[in-house]
Amino acid sequence: MAADGWIRVADLAEIPPEGLYRFEVGSSVRVLARSGDDVYALAGICSHAHAELCEGEIEGGTLWCPLHSAGFDVKTGDVTSPPAEHPIDTYEVKLRDGAVFVARDPR
Repeated sequence: MAADGWIRVADLAEIPPEGLYRFEVGSSVRVLARSGDDVYALAGICSHAHAELCEGEIEGGTLWCPLHSAGFDVKTGDVTSPPAEHPIDTYEVKLRDGAVFVARDPR
């Protein structure tokens, strides 16, 4: 873990285009979502029901929960489709020399 509040999570090449990548920070499950050339970091557990979002899908900038198809905006974590009612945390991402770094604390 980096002292400056950033954590190296993965190489960009490990995250498939329009794909998801699960990682943990301590006991917190998180997910990287790759959409086009952009990578986003979000909480990895759905706010509606305990489901791992890394098992869902990303489409058109929306992260879809695999359990009840709740949708979350990958940029903001806001709910785009019920049954979820509460947003999920998002984290700032930096790409450096082919590596993905994520802020330790949510935005």
